[in-house]
Amino acid sequence: MGAGLTRILLVVAFVGSLAFIGWGILQRGENQVAILVAGLLVLALTLASLALAGLIGAYRAGREGRGARAFWNALLGGIAGLAAWGCLAAAVVLALLYT
Repeated sequence: MGAGLTRILLVVAFVGSLAFIGWGILQRGENQVAILVAGLLVLALTLASLALAGLIGAYRAGREGRGARAFWNALLGGIAGLAAWGCLAAAVVLALLYT
């Protein structure tokens, strides 16, 4: 799989999960919490993939001697990792409240 296709898949998953979460917020009913949990889980997986890509990019840039690029990859990958953990925590809390 090429890098361009991977980027397209990550963008589609990110935008799709945000749209799904937005729909879950606007929809009132029995399945609202389940929809939110599913959207948050997909968003957490997407952000974790971005964090892993940042880790790999930082490692490669560091080996090539491009310090600034390695720093920004590490910083943005770390932020994506923290956001992934936050989405996962929110999904767990909502799932526990749902049951």
